[in-house]
Amino acid sequence: MRQDAHSPKNFDPADYRVIDYLDNKKPEPPRGPFNSNEEMHAAFDAYEAYVARWREMIFEHFPDWRTGGDDHKSIFECNHCGHPAIRYIAVVEHIPTGARLAFGEICADRTELAGRDEFRKKFVFDKAKRELAAYEKQQICVRFKAANPELVEWLESIDTADPGAQRKPPHEFVISLADQLRTRGDLSERQVEAANKFLAREQEWQARRQAESDAMSDVAPVAEGRRQIVGEIVSTKWQDSDYNMGCLKMLVREPDGNKLWGTVPRSIDYYLVCAEPKRLDTLVGQKVTFTAEVKRSDKDPHFGVFKRPASAKLAA
Repeated sequence: MRQDAHSPKNFDPADYRVIDYLDNKKPEPPRGPFNSNEEMHAAFDAYEAYVARWREMIFEHFPDWRTGGDDHKSIFECNHCGHPAIRYIAVVEHIPTGARLAFGEICADRTELAGRDEFRKKFVFDKAKRELAAYEKQQICVRFKAANPELVEWLESIDTADPGAQRKPPHEFVISLADQLRTRGDLSERQVEAANKFLAREQEWQARRQAESDAMSDVAPVAEGRRQIVGEIVSTKWQDSDYNMGCLKMLVREPDGNKLWGTVPRSIDYYLVCAEPKRLDTLVGQKVTFTAEVKRSDKDPHFGVFKRPASAKLAA
């Protein structure tokens, strides 16, 4: 028969207060099947890290929780009623001595302890569920990342908060996938298939950019100032405006490979082209000559913007 101060016989609720709650069940290791050894090792590494955090939480309150014995500090035994197998526990402080005790959920619920209402049984279960959900999400994320390392690295690099701040703003669908990966940790098979297509296009674009950069390594940067521009119209794009009806823009490639972007000069008769959106590429491929003010880009020395074009002519 127990005679210590914490036993029901000698228990005084005024001497105790609830300070925390824990789940004393050790997390279970991940279960396969695994797609590769790398995926298995990644899953077990995450599991070991989670177990380490679980142990730290327990040692914080019960540095000798493995000893048990007469000191009643084993978290597997209710330090109040003596029940030998408890899982959800309230961490209770014995105010006179400062000792930390483990009360089972039933004892913590029925005894009138200071702070008891803040840590009732439902909170014990809620915290355990949150910890388990976080661990399961981490496992899902680890497996998905191990199976799709290149795709995950690309999606994680996307700034979903400010997509326009990136050099090449991603498609809205890609932004939604990046958001889902951050919140859920994985994507469906069809989403992975679609995302890989976008990734392939991005890689192709990057490869073209790199090839162009390599080819331009010996070319002088875009010349600034008001000057004559001679080149080929590479592309056109209609750009709406809040202040007027909008205007047609064009990208011009000079003979040395440098590119310039600006408004199609009014001296070029493009109004019929503007009236038919499907024919906006009418000017593409044509040679053009005009005079304009050129400003070199801060990010790309071989790209510039021209303003106030004049005396524009198309080749015959």
